[in-house]
Amino acid sequence: MTLQTSPSPSVLRCSFLALASLAAALGGCGGTAPAHELGAGGSTSSSGSGSGSGGSDGSGGATGVASSTGSGGGGGTSTASATSSSSTSTSSSTTTSASSSSSGGTAGAIEFAPYFETWNWGDSTYPFTGLVDLKAKSGVNGVTIAFVISNGGCDTTQDIEQNQADVNAFVASGGLVKASFGGASGTYVDAACSSASAFAAALTTFVTDTGITDLDFDVEQGPVMTTAANQKRGQALAKVQAAKGIKVSFTLPVDTTGLESNALDVVKQAVLAGVTVSHVNLMVMDYGPSQTGSMSTYAKDALTATQPQLMSVIPGLGSAAAWSMLGATPMIGQNDQSGEIFTLADAATLLTFAQQKQIGLLSFWSIHRDRPGTDYNESSTVNTKDYQFADVFKVVQ
Repeated sequence: MTLQTSPSPSVLRCSFLALASLAAALGGCGGTAPAHELGAGGSTSSSGSGSGSGGSDGSGGATGVASSTGSGGGGGTSTASATSSSSTSTSSSTTTSASSSSSGGTAGAIEFAPYFETWNWGDSTYPFTGLVDLKAKSGVNGVTIAFVISNGGCDTTQDIEQNQADVNAFVASGGLVKASFGGASGTYVDAACSSASAFAAALTTFVTDTGITDLDFDVEQGPVMTTAANQKRGQALAKVQAAKGIKVSFTLPVDTTGLESNALDVVKQAVLAGVTVSHVNLMVMDYGPSQTGSMSTYAKDALTATQPQLMSVIPGLGSAAAWSMLGATPMIGQNDQSGEIFTLADAATLLTFAQQKQIGLLSFWSIHRDRPGTDYNESSTVNTKDYQFADVFKVVQ
């Protein structure tokens, strides 16, 4: 996923549709390595590289995983309700030993929150112009608003605040709102901040101004996936989680064999810093030119391979709790790789798998593309009518 000035369904796998330029055509992944880019076209983000800035501050908060029993919900050191959703969910945190997760956690409802592109807010060329309009026309009750990046310094872009009335009305009607930070392009807020304390202050201001406490961090740019950068982020998130009760999830590039080491370290360092992680959302897309088989099979393989990885980095995390932490985000229809097409049949297969395993989150890139068309930057290219992918997944709402 990328910044708000570049719309495009680019490589979700490495970066949730990396948007190259807000209305520019998606660049495409290129290369043989998985290129998962959410929201930004253009160049491919490698899922395994980079150097980042450090910065360390003390932090508090709970360690481990939050098992949600419903949609929405906050993180925190024990149980918290997200103010960004009218439907509350209980988050059972595991403390340092993650003892509650060792018994499998609490299986709960699967959240459904497709990506909503900030740069298309108010664009009447799409089937909907905003969140309230989307819900009225599609029945979609949850969204992941993407993306929040640096506004030029250690602060956040203002797309959400500029549409606050729409956000508030959506939440008041029972809608679930997640805000996604990062993506394939642009400068991350944490990269623009000199320390964990400064990043924590920027996040606190965002939460205070928007009322959104369900925060996702789409981490896919190499320079912000080093151990030092992961530690800095984790320290800031733990601090804000302890003070504001935020719910924290990570969206990460993945291969059919699971998370690469730097992506897994994003989760590991957050947990070590004291963060309760609600979801680890996998960008099940753009696997590379050699992968031309079933996209739903690839997604199932990626989820299955990642589940034990989570158990390896979160002490005491049980098998069921690990499944409930997982999320899956395909790029609907045509991916950046020409041979990769996520069909409606793939969606139905992934839904069945998600229900069988009781994963915690389903999403896709993006709700704006869930319509007929021939340009994969603006549509899935496989829809025959609006909201067909949403209709498959929203049964879990």
